[in-house]
Amino acid sequence: MIQIAYGIAAVIVLLPLAVFTWRGWAVHRLLAITALALAIASAVLIVTTTHSVLLPQSMDGAYHDTYYVVAHGHWIISLTALFLVLFGLHWAAHRWARPTGTRLAIASVWCLTLSLIGPPLLRWALISPPKRYIDYDAWVSSLLALDQIAVLASGASTLILLALPLYALIFKRN
Repeated sequence: MIQIAYGIAAVIVLLPLAVFTWRGWAVHRLLAITALALAIASAVLIVTTTHSVLLPQSMDGAYHDTYYVVAHGHWIISLTALFLVLFGLHWAAHRWARPTGTRLAIASVWCLTLSLIGPPLLRWALISPPKRYIDYDAWVSSLLALDQIAVLASGASTLILLALPLYALIFKRN
């Protein structure tokens, strides 16, 4: 069930981003679409992984304080807020200054989106827990390596997406 939820969430986020990148939308519009898609995907993930809508009231107590509700609900909502802040900066740069590095910004939007969605999707869908205890260390090290690559990619993409509009706004490149 969780694999299906992550797959649906990835489709909800990546499909509109791919379509509107292909249509040639500006970076601030891509960020707005990604933020909206992340908000919808977070709602899908919360509903499908907590079973809060599907379970009767008598069984709801068993799933009310799951790890996802306690630790991951705010994570996805904060990612939506990050994309909205980036949207605001890029919109302001598009409105009051000439945007710089649009291809780099579009590549950074894709890199940020894939580095945020990819590791959880790969963790749940492709990298299954080992059947033998002896293989547990290799499994954990592969998860850590995947997370470190995602952290580096998302950090670099966020810095680029913050630097480009700030550069355009500060130096008012008209």
